[in-house]
Amino acid sequence: MMLRKHLGSIYKRLNRLFAHPFQVYRRQGAYFLLNQNSFMDEGLIKFKPYETELIAQAVAIIGRHRITHFFDIGANLGYYTVLLGRQPQITTIRSFEPFPALQLQIGSNVLINGLVDKWRGFQCALGEKEGEAELFYHPFWLGTSSLDRDWVQRSEYSIRVDVRPFDSLVDTRGERCFVKIDVEGTELAVLAGMQAFLRNNAVFLQIETTGERAAQVEAVLRDAGYRPAGRASGADLYFSNFADDEAGAVTPP
Repeated sequence: MMLRKHLGSIYKRLNRLFAHPFQVYRRQGAYFLLNQNSFMDEGLIKFKPYETELIAQAVAIIGRHRITHFFDIGANLGYYTVLLGRQPQITTIRSFEPFPALQLQIGSNVLINGLVDKWRGFQCALGEKEGEAELFYHPFWLGTSSLDRDWVQRSEYSIRVDVRPFDSLVDTRGERCFVKIDVEGTELAVLAGMQAFLRNNAVFLQIETTGERAAQVEAVLRDAGYRPAGRASGADLYFSNFADDEAGAVTPP
């Protein structure tokens, strides 16, 4: 009864924000509250494959390396948060998403999948320094929102959001972690703000990055003691600081 009441309240808040219909759908064995007029959500509603190889690879990495902590940076509607958070050995889930409506959606998806006890969500962008910034977005494609206006083709839509360094929010030490970073062009700023975390934990990173930034990301991570661990599908790369005898090379499933 309490779950139904909570979801009803969230439906109303989301529909007031967007005047769009939200419904719950079952995908990949989990439940998701999806917006029928959002680009990514629409794809999931229509059963279009979405990063299925990446999800499968992440699940394999988590199992192979006995990883217990998952960090979803650029969480969107919480797709990775839920699908990786459902893995039995994951004890801690942290998601980071600056867009208010998406943060509500993530919380709903965490709730209806029974992951509340593992999860904490942060409504902020991650960067090198604490402050505020403009988040640019398209109303029907919130998953491409970015602090870089050029990334969203000079969108006329923007909101002010808090920016925090990862290290100011997370003090995890000595843990085995999987980190997914998908932040639409600002991955270097995210990495700059999480250097203590990268030093103090055994970490596998999945980072969406392309072009010149990919080489810069690799250089930053090599300086922090990380090695490339293979290429995923699309624009995602893997890096790891796991010991030589257990890191291995990641290949697409």
